[in-house]
Amino acid sequence: MESASPPPLPPGPRGYPLIGALPSFIKAPLEFIRDVTRDYGDIVRMGAMGSRQVFLITRASHVQHVLQENNRNYIKGDNFKEIRLIIGDGLPVTEGEDWRRHRRLLQPAFHRQKIREIVGAMASVVGGVRDRWAALPAGAALNISSEMMKLTQRVMLKVLLSVETETENEKLMTAWDEVHAFLTDRLFSIVNFPVSLPFPSHIRFRRAMKTLDGAVNGILAERRKAGDGPGDLLSLLLAARDDATGTGMNDQELRDEVMTMFVGGFETTAVVLAWAWLLLGRHPEVREKLVAEVDSVLKGRTPTSEDLPRLRYTKMVIDETMRLYPSAWTFTRTNLEADTIGGFSIPKGSVLFVCAYATHRDEEVWPNPEAFDPERFAEAGVNRPRYAFYPFGGGPRQCIGEAFAMAEMQIVLAMMTQRFLLLPEPGLSVEPEPLFTLRSKPAITMLVNAR
Repeated sequence: MESASPPPLPPGPRGYPLIGALPSFIKAPLEFIRDVTRDYGDIVRMGAMGSRQVFLITRASHVQHVLQENNRNYIKGDNFKEIRLIIGDGLPVTEGEDWRRHRRLLQPAFHRQKIREIVGAMASVVGGVRDRWAALPAGAALNISSEMMKLTQRVMLKVLLSVETETENEKLMTAWDEVHAFLTDRLFSIVNFPVSLPFPSHIRFRRAMKTLDGAVNGILAERRKAGDGPGDLLSLLLAARDDATGTGMNDQELRDEVMTMFVGGFETTAVVLAWAWLLLGRHPEVREKLVAEVDSVLKGRTPTSEDLPRLRYTKMVIDETMRLYPSAWTFTRTNLEADTIGGFSIPKGSVLFVCAYATHRDEEVWPNPEAFDPERFAEAGVNRPRYAFYPFGGGPRQCIGEAFAMAEMQIVLAMMTQRFLLLPEPGLSVEPEPLFTLRSKPAITMLVNAR
């Protein structure tokens, strides 16, 4: 009796010898994804990276298989080594028991009770920025992309490290811009040279990382020396002990996790907020509903943690923004053993691009997918597969900072909506730019008027 033939590889464009269609993906990722999913379906062979096959998956059930049902077979793999240049062995890149230990140590800092406790600190930072906006002339044009980046960075410096100086904020922002550009180039490059080589971009990156590391390590040293801290997230990390071993984090582990929280805690949130302001400015009917909810719930007050569940439409606006423009628009997994997905063979050691940007536009799940309609989330998950929407990932490796990010975004939208009307600059035309996160190109400029 003959054995059954193995499943075929997924279909895909022919492209170039060895590397397939990867150059087309690197050149124009979103257009490439749109075209190949239309032509070949929801699992596509993109090419190869050395001996490794590269695939794109977009169907919710396939994503669920990788992130949840068979998650032990899928690791983040070598493709995340570029991120290690910044965060070292932080939570997003560790695996196995190292990951479980770090997750246990970090969990108290992101417990919902702790999030409730730091809402006041978040609101305080937002209030300071709001006062600065109030001093602007009517109709002033603001680079909202930059404003949201600076605002969320201030929030992270405040709640994570108790740092509130404007000078420190500007210095770190400049360094991060350089690091972000460098990281994006390497993530979308087939060949990367060692960082130690004296290329101009490498030199700028090393200089920027020296600035970031100097700030973080300096604060860690001061806090270790001082002992008791001010009750910020760093205080929790310093005090954290693993129940299984009784040990805490050493200095290198602390540095890596603080850098992870800092970098991961402001860029992704800022990008979503910038898109949200643009969408609200272009859809007055949605903006009016948001204003009505904010005024009804808060009645002019600064929001507290108790208000957040009542700002339901505000959350719907954020969710719909993340559906259209997920910061983590794609990420990769590598399989430890051969697998079969959707009837197709996935050889051992393949690289899978999991693409939320495409999944969130599946017409079978999201009718009229390009339309901005927060009412889609009026009843969370109704008639939708679990992984039709995954802006924070999913499975055991789901983003630990989800509750933190959602609270921060609700506070920013609510507090700014209390005081201001933001409208797009006349003639503004932007498109998503798929970098490390899904930024806009060009930056989003809005006109700010008092309500």
